[in-house]
Amino acid sequence: MNIRAFESLKFPNFRLLWFGNLCVNSADWLQILTIGWLILEITNGDTVITGAVLALRTLPVFLIGPWAGVLADKFDRRSLIKLTQFMMAILAVFFALLVSMSDFTDSGVSGPLKPWHLFVYVGITGISVSIIRPVRQSLVANVVPLENLRNATALNALTRTSARLVAPAIGGMLIYLLGFKWNFYIEAACYLGIAISMIRMKTPYGNNPVPKNTSVLKDLYRGIEYISKNRALAQVITLSFVPTCIFQPLVFILPIYVASVLNEGPAVGGTLLAIMGLGGVATSFYLAAKDFPIKKGLTVILALIVGCTAISALSLSNIIIVAYVMFLILGICQTNIRVGTNTLIQEIVPDELRGRVTSIYNFDNGFTAISILMLGILFNYLEVGQTLLYVAVMSGFIGILYLCFAKSLRTKG
Repeated sequence: MNIRAFESLKFPNFRLLWFGNLCVNSADWLQILTIGWLILEITNGDTVITGAVLALRTLPVFLIGPWAGVLADKFDRRSLIKLTQFMMAILAVFFALLVSMSDFTDSGVSGPLKPWHLFVYVGITGISVSIIRPVRQSLVANVVPLENLRNATALNALTRTSARLVAPAIGGMLIYLLGFKWNFYIEAACYLGIAISMIRMKTPYGNNPVPKNTSVLKDLYRGIEYISKNRALAQVITLSFVPTCIFQPLVFILPIYVASVLNEGPAVGGTLLAIMGLGGVATSFYLAAKDFPIKKGLTVILALIVGCTAISALSLSNIIIVAYVMFLILGICQTNIRVGTNTLIQEIVPDELRGRVTSIYNFDNGFTAISILMLGILFNYLEVGQTLLYVAVMSGFIGILYLCFAKSLRTKG
């Protein structure tokens, strides 16, 4: 294996950030998998309620996302992570206890756990994610020198792809063998992991907070103004809305897809996410060692088009082997998009604006909530495969438009 793939891990502060991000991404994937199956269980397969609960996880981005970027530039980024993740660890333990006190049988669920508990838990998680996601992304450039940024960004993406490879597979088997509760205890431990890593981590390459006496609105406006004046940056941010509205919802509504199209259960759902993670891990290693073979901007556009083609194939087949192959391709495409867009943003944007620009870039995650909710509603009127096909074709067409007309992005990087 090429030793260059791990080059940024020679920096101790990046190692701490990498470990912390691995922990929080593992918590994310465990929750996404477990909550989806849990809400299906307690609502007897209600796709609208399931879609609403899963959508709520990303909805807070609309209200909090841009302001979180201001916080990331105004305050110490490590302290923001420590505070939010210690609180999330406590909340996850309480929720695990609530699940532990409930009984799950073929005839239904008895005990204290109610659907509204999941709405509250997922909603608070969404608030936490909205705050720390731009903070975590901005920290990458604070712990490595500029010449290592591309490698560090690819390795940082590896924390999400490897977590997607391992956490859902373990989570799916734990649900099958032991029930839901242990996944939430593990989730709490993961939150503690990133909080503890932030205690020791330093930021030698930036994060000098902006003066705290400046106007919050003015600080946010500066970030928006910077984006509007940089065409390539504006194009990469607007394009990122498309995979967020098609790739991410597929992950959240995976229990519905697996149950309705493949007629399988949590174990297969966990395996699909793990295979998607395998594609992402392989891609992350390649990008960390070799860099992008073509321009980053062009890579992002092509990955979107290929990914939409894979979802179209998923929608037309109920064969598990086909689903495995398409999820592998999706993992490759999604990682190319994530690493490409994040690297471009980190390279283009100065550190004093990085938190704000990154939070605006992450604002598209709020549209995941709308997409999930709309898909949940459409599933009541159209077949699941038919709905996914329509969405994939429209998204792929948008990707083709960017390929033809977004020259600033296509030639960037």
